[in-house]
Amino acid sequence: PPPPPPAQMADPASRYAHAGVSLEDLRPPSSNSRLILPLDTSNRWFKRGVPGLSQDVVNAIPLPLKEKGVTQQQWAHHCRSLQGVLASAPASSSMVAAIVCGWCLVLPVVLAARAERSFQDRIRQWAQEFNSSVLRAKGLFVATQSASNAYGEEGESDPRHSWVAVALTPSDAASLAEEPHLWALEGDGLVPDLSCECCFRDNVVFF
Repeated sequence: PPPPPPAQMADPASRYAHAGVSLEDLRPPSSNSRLILPLDTSNRWFKRGVPGLSQDVVNAIPLPLKEKGVTQQQWAHHCRSLQGVLASAPASSSMVAAIVCGWCLVLPVVLAARAERSFQDRIRQWAQEFNSSVLRAKGLFVATQSASNAYGEEGESDPRHSWVAVALTPSDAASLAEEPHLWALEGDGLVPDLSCECCFRDNVVFF
């Protein structure tokens, strides 16, 4: 049999199996009015691999977007721009939270917070550019969103997952523009994530 894939290429779902929380619990499904594209953010701690949309998605524009008039060239350009932003990410948001909410020295706190804020701003700018240059004229809208299991049982792991959401109708575009970027799993559904709001209230992606 072929050798198993390296750890950094493993199915992201396997990272959450131990917590009893599947990606389907954390990520809403695609629908006729909204396309949901997973972001693989694995192994950011050690900078192994490049987080972002899968290469298959980058190389072949999703059919709903093609039908709306988005070209493969436009799609690939903006996907690779996002990949470049994600590849320059600082230490994970959870690590920044530990620093900001912990007892570390003031200077590392300031530097870490600035790096995270710059990263979040670049992702926000990516979405704004994609929307203004391509999507809005076609009645579409893109945003990054994330979910965590922050309200799980005591002692449970806190898995997180991020995705790119593309609204496919003008009405859903208006809805997506008003939705929070950060969500949390509570019971059987997702609710706006208000945990550690002092640290992440302006974030547009959380991983």
